[in-house]
Amino acid sequence: MEYISKISGKELSQRKIEEYYKISKIVNWGRANPTRFAEEIFGIKLIDFQAWAFMQSWAIPYAMWLECRGAGKTSTAAIFLQTKLLLIPNYKVFISTLTADQSADTFKKLEDIALQRIPQFRTCTDIFAREVEKSGFSSTGFIHDQSGHRFRLYNGSELVTLSSNLNALRGKRGSVLFDENAWQDSEHLSVLENYINVDSNFGLGTQTQVLLDPVQMPLQLLYVSSAGDVTYPFYQKLKTYTKKMIAGDSNYFVCDLDANTVLNYSTVDGIPIKSHLTKEQIEKQIEDD
Repeated sequence: MEYISKISGKELSQRKIEEYYKISKIVNWGRANPTRFAEEIFGIKLIDFQAWAFMQSWAIPYAMWLECRGAGKTSTAAIFLQTKLLLIPNYKVFISTLTADQSADTFKKLEDIALQRIPQFRTCTDIFAREVEKSGFSSTGFIHDQSGHRFRLYNGSELVTLSSNLNALRGKRGSVLFDENAWQDSEHLSVLENYINVDSNFGLGTQTQVLLDPVQMPLQLLYVSSAGDVTYPFYQKLKTYTKKMIAGDSNYFVCDLDANTVLNYSTVDGIPIKSHLTKEQIEKQIEDD
């Protein structure tokens, strides 16, 4: 006599187990090779200096990108955040700039990439857009709200823009992208830098059994900017973080990229390419500022 018992809601079928196994292999490969993941899954090819800054900043708490105007730092940061949010579950990121409108512009850059609205990314896929939770507020899942632009992925990761009202910014937890940080004052930074003060590996439970949890991705402060006034905190942080990186502290990374490097040394997979900046543009910017 043969007995057949139905699978309960807590059990997984063999087919589901195989599907989850395939997904876990892709996710773990992406965590180890994030720039390749962005290329293969999102269909986005990075310039070598962008891929270098991306990879060196992947799993460290403190990273700074000082890049010239037109180097594509905001686009690189958007792709960086897309990759991290999709590969790391329950990862929350805040975008901070001088004003709420500027934060919304940075948010829109990521949104436009995800929704294939940027012609320069000719092979960009819609895979990230499919992972964004849809709601009644937005058919795409990208919510534009006065309290902050935001979206949430099916894996629980979130992205939220911040206003310039300091009283409304206190008490939050998560990673922070500072865009055009060279003009943000010390009071603003002192509030937002506390967002990562909680260890992402910390957790409590009522069970006495000790389980081996995977190491969590550390919360991160990513400072992205072109050069600004040396009297602002960004310049002092740049000096401090550079010294720590040179001294061998693996928690710090600084990318210092000037216009001449972009003009003369742009490569893809080691092959020189025509720079998207021109000598005339650079000379005009130097004359203006």
